[in-house]
Amino acid sequence: MDQVVDITPSPRVLRMLGQIDFKPWQCLAELIDNSIDSFIDQMQSGAPNPSPRIIIDIPSENELLNGNGKVSIKDNGTGMTLVQLEHAVRAGYSGNDPVEKMGLFGMGFNISTA
Repeated sequence: MDQVVDITPSPRVLRMLGQIDFKPWQCLAELIDNSIDSFIDQMQSGAPNPSPRIIIDIPSENELLNGNGKVSIKDNGTGMTLVQLEHAVRAGYSGNDPVEKMGLFGMGFNISTA
């Protein structure tokens, strides 16, 4: 049985987050940092990924001009559970260790995707 989870952030939150002055490279860096955190988690759990990989696809200028450009960041980390995904889109939530990782305030993912 498939479980459906609504991960749509509140429009009020998106409107506010979209006004925060993040440069495009900062948004990409935040999302890439999430992939790196996954590899760190694997290493700390005693089951390191033997060949960590992050694949970043950015649209060409023509794709952007045609309105069909997409940014894709994929990794071969452990991924998120449904509960973690629900938490990731909730403003202010962070499951990060405040000593070992950045992203303590749980806003980077939300700002980057807004």
